Amino acid sequence: MAGGKSFKAKLSASVKDTQDELAKASARFNLADQVMMQNPHGLAATRQGLSRGSVQMSDADSNEEAKIHLISVDRLKDNPYNARQIYKPSIVKERAISLKANGQKVPVIVAYLEDDPETLWLVDGHYRKRGCIEAGIPEMKCVLQPVRSKRDLYKLSFLANEEREGGTPLDNALSWKRLLDDKQIEREEDLCELTGMSWGNVNKTLAILKLPTEVIDFIREAPERFGLGICYELTLFSKEMRAEIVLSFAQRIVDEEMSFRQVVDFRKKSIEGRERKAKEISRQYKLPGDMDGVNRGFIKEWDSGKVTFEVRDLTEKERADLVSDLRKRFGAGE
Repeated sequence: MAGGKSFKAKLSASVKDTQDELAKASARFNLADQVMMQNPHGLAATRQGLSRGSVQMSDADSNEEAKIHLISVDRLKDNPYNARQIYKPSIVKERAISLKANGQKVPVIVAYLEDDPETLWLVDGHYRKRGCIEAGIPEMKCVLQPVRSKRDLYKLSFLANEEREGGTPLDNALSWKRLLDDKQIEREEDLCELTGMSWGNVNKTLAILKLPTEVIDFIREAPERFGLGICYELTLFSKEMRAEIVLSFAQRIVDEEMSFRQVVDFRKKSIEGRERKAKEISRQYKLPGDMDGVNRGFIKEWDSGKVTFEVRDLTEKERADLVSDLRKRFGAGE
């Protein structure tokens, strides 16, 4: 990592730039544990430091970081940009049994936008929420975290998830697509800064969603078996093979517990002797930068006759003139 910073250090620094201590999700758990150890007989709703359903924190408690709130499960909305997107029914059942037998030991993290304090977003604890619903438990212990934007909902969730076991590549791909579709992130390149991952890994992760639908659905059933390397091999395999063959390969990966090296070898052997598409030569030309030297875009051409281009930072008139010229040149209608 550039500058010698570790992944978590760089991510924490990025989160702190948007909100003081936003990335300190683990501290919430520690503080909550301290409060619970001080109250070994339980935290009654009438005690100081525990409020029921309210977002506003009591002035009576000097340690606001440790305040725990009892909030109805119905009020807790799933974080649409949660770092985890796949929830296994078997784990939900395990959580339900544990919660019913032992209660909720660790509070969940709940965020609210500063301009909308009444809407509560669950950013860590989705399995516990589903376990509570399964067990018929109506309320959850929560610690509250204000955030400035919905993009911060992902940042907080991503860090909390990484500090435990980390999300799967498919989890990442699904949550990143939601961020892009909802314009919380403008470009795929922005994901590198947001997550601390290289562009290569970001690109490979998003490529998972180009797999056939039936293959993606299969990976959902055992996401832990499909690391980024294996998923990328599947995307390469899918460019050469029909969907049903790719699905059969994915099934074999699980059934035979294939290692990454075995997956690579199988893919290469499977396509030996097949007619390979001739590599198409392309050329890319960068557009001159603006006064500050910032690149304004590019033009790219292929020998097959395909041409693509991207032009940024146009004025409204420049954009209108360019679109008009292109429509006239190619006879584009409304």
